[in-house]
Amino acid sequence: MKLTIPRRELKAAVAGLSKIVQNKTTLPILGHVKFVAAGDKVALYGTDLDQQAAYAFADATCDGPGAFTAGFHQLKDLSKGPDGDRVEFITAGKDHLTAVNPVAGQSVRLDVPTLEVDEWPAQAFDVKTEPVDDFLPTFQKIAPFASTDSTRYVLNACYLDTAEKGAGKSCMVATDGRRLTVCNSMTLPLKDSTIVPTTKFLSWLKGESQIGAVEKNGVQWFGVATGPWTYMVRAITGTYPNYRQVLPVDAGANKIAFAEDISALKQIMKALPDTDGKGAVVMRAGAAGTLTVCATGSDDRDVSIAVPGGTFAGKCRQYCLNRCYLTDALAAGFRTFTFADELCPALSDDGHGGRHVIMPMRMASSAEAVEPDTTEVKAESSAATEIPAVESCTTVEQPVVTSVPAASNVCHEHIKPKTKGDRMSKQENTAIEKLQAAYEAAKDKVKEASASLADLAGLIKEALKEEKQRRAEIDNVRATVAKIQSIKV
Repeated sequence: MKLTIPRRELKAAVAGLSKIVQNKTTLPILGHVKFVAAGDKVALYGTDLDQQAAYAFADATCDGPGAFTAGFHQLKDLSKGPDGDRVEFITAGKDHLTAVNPVAGQSVRLDVPTLEVDEWPAQAFDVKTEPVDDFLPTFQKIAPFASTDSTRYVLNACYLDTAEKGAGKSCMVATDGRRLTVCNSMTLPLKDSTIVPTTKFLSWLKGESQIGAVEKNGVQWFGVATGPWTYMVRAITGTYPNYRQVLPVDAGANKIAFAEDISALKQIMKALPDTDGKGAVVMRAGAAGTLTVCATGSDDRDVSIAVPGGTFAGKCRQYCLNRCYLTDALAAGFRTFTFADELCPALSDDGHGGRHVIMPMRMASSAEAVEPDTTEVKAESSAATEIPAVESCTTVEQPVVTSVPAASNVCHEHIKPKTKGDRMSKQENTAIEKLQAAYEAAKDKVKEASASLADLAGLIKEALKEEKQRRAEIDNVRATVAKIQSIKV
């Protein structure tokens, strides 16, 4: 069998499959990819058992139907070179594969590792897909807000909620427990709601897409097709939190707004020091409703910088957020944030069916109201002034959004913003949070035990070294005594 593939297409296929095929695998076959030729169609497959992607070549040629596997590491090397070249693969039996690689006008023959096709994991079904406008851009917009904590596996995903039937009523949700994003202006062709992992491949894929889902052997699979790519991933089994209870009906009268162009704000965030290493920034109301952001440096001096185009309106005079969370929200298109007071969550609406809820960080000075800054605020991003010590923006902790009950296909009630007498700090920890706390405590104990063992090992090494030196000295003394005794008077 002889297969010829344009290098430009091979590059595109390798770029996508590198998001799936791992460098180190427990099964050798998972470090390989599979070429399949049938008629005039040639495709390349990669899998890690939980997800599979296939790339359909548009300009590949083959002298007959067949299939073979190739080591992915060697395939990446073959994809490097001019786009106009064509790489050939020639099979000889089940255990021999040769690649002909054009290099500087010369044809270089290389042996490529291969395994029998029978070892490739069976994937005997396809996912029927239907077109959806802006699915991938929306998925990639909310994916950064999903949790990366392995102990909260259900939250390591985007939730495709199809409980409400009808055009534009489906929701895509992502949360990590401290922030939540909901986009509800889509129509998803899914029979049931699906929890889709935020994989590297889905975050990389581009183009207009079709999606679908299918259940096989008790496992739900989610599929995406776009351009030459067909992708399938195992959906997460579990119950997603009832995110509807987190969305406030009325977030409050205080409002912080940023300009559409956030390039200057990004530079400001980089210039501000990191308060206590917690990434906090305090937003304060300046003169005439302007906005300044501040943070405390390692020398306990507060630095304040005016935000060009930013405004702060309302009775509350300051609000503290994690700078990374704020930057992610701005990058996703959210520009205005409304809240009831310093300890209540902020709600943002992007005007295109997307809503974002973010929890504030508590400040040491939050118990006392801060007087408005009456000094003139400069618009230049480079302007920095010291903030009086009484207005220190030292943070204490980042509260969790909430641990909400299981999702319901019927419940659409909203919870009003919490009053000062009903703060989230009084909520009881859930079982999973208690388990996580116990795990962290046990991990600390293990670290302490490991440190003690390391110290003990060091002492043992020192004792052995001293014992070795002592024995050497004894041997030297014995040798000297033997020499003395051998002297005849």
